[in-house]
Amino acid sequence: MSKRETHQFWKFTEQLMEEESFRLIDVGPDRKRIWLQGDVNGQPWVVRMARVEYERLERLEEDRREAEKSFHGWKRRLALRKAKFANVYITSYPPADMEAPMESGEHEAYSFLFADDNGRGIADPPSAVSTYLKTNEWIWGELEEELDPEEHEQRASFYRRQAENKQRELEQQDMSFFSSGKPIVTYTVLALLAAIFLVLERAGSSMNINTLIELGAKYNPGIVEGEWWRLVTAMFLHIGFLHLFMNSLALFFIGGITERIYGTGRFIIIYFAAGVFASTVSFAMNEQVSAGASGAIFGCFGALLYLGLAHQRLFFRTLGMNVLVILGINLAFGFTVQAVDNGAHIGGLIGGFIASVFVHLPGHRWQFVRIGAFVMFILAFATFFAIGMYRWS
Repeated sequence: MSKRETHQFWKFTEQLMEEESFRLIDVGPDRKRIWLQGDVNGQPWVVRMARVEYERLERLEEDRREAEKSFHGWKRRLALRKAKFANVYITSYPPADMEAPMESGEHEAYSFLFADDNGRGIADPPSAVSTYLKTNEWIWGELEEELDPEEHEQRASFYRRQAENKQRELEQQDMSFFSSGKPIVTYTVLALLAAIFLVLERAGSSMNINTLIELGAKYNPGIVEGEWWRLVTAMFLHIGFLHLFMNSLALFFIGGITERIYGTGRFIIIYFAAGVFASTVSFAMNEQVSAGASGAIFGCFGALLYLGLAHQRLFFRTLGMNVLVILGINLAFGFTVQAVDNGAHIGGLIGGFIASVFVHLPGHRWQFVRIGAFVMFILAFATFFAIGMYRWS
């Protein structure tokens, strides 16, 4: 493998990362194919750098088609609906049967070939890519051409290290969003749920309706008669060990992530606001006795969705698809299993989202939209509470 082309490969990769703030989104095991994502003047781009050697044009075209399919996968995964694609091949020589410059199969994707073509006009100059991306010019001049193989190898190693260091810096910036707090409240609530479950079992049984009502489950006739505290206490009771286990598992992961992102103070507001709102929606929509932390947990999902709204790229780089898939499974499960309190789940999701808009993410300035979110929460809570009082009086 020519050290000259490897030098070129890493030099242009490092330039994209250092000067244009692109980031690595995938690196092949042999480090010969890497994918980068970044924005240039508001336009999202996906760039693939491929260090290849193909003897036949057919193999190059096959790789191009596969790369364009992969590009669409990255668009979906990172929610880059308007992204464009630059597919850059760096090779020693063009395929032997290549007679014209590369063509792209799509209007939003274009492929380039850097190679020594002996003046045949088949290869593209580096400036063609920078012109297409509208970035600073990519330069590969006589100075680089005159280097010996050892110097090319040294330069390639230097630019590779620079790119890796830049990637670590960008990843640390991402991780700073997950270090606003430690999951102190999450662990405290988990311990409290377990302790209360033991109290339930000793008082009779967590599966006994009378025991649940006596210790604070959501019980519509009781709420109508003034036992409004049930909207809070129902969050801490569970019906059977499996119910407790599943909710505790979800709270450990989803609640822990949410508390790390928003910080302990904001998390307390989100968790309890979502839980109370979930109980209130359940009071309005569901006549059955109910209990559980799932409404508050769905509120944590709502908080993560707000992160996705406020920082879409960060959300889809880190949590995005996993959160959406888990949320979708839980909602689908709720609609297919009769015993699940969908009102509480959807109410918690909405309540957590609105509460997140109100508390906002750490480091964000106060905005009038936060006042609007607070007013909306109060009005929605009052509306569902009034509906419940009217239906069950």
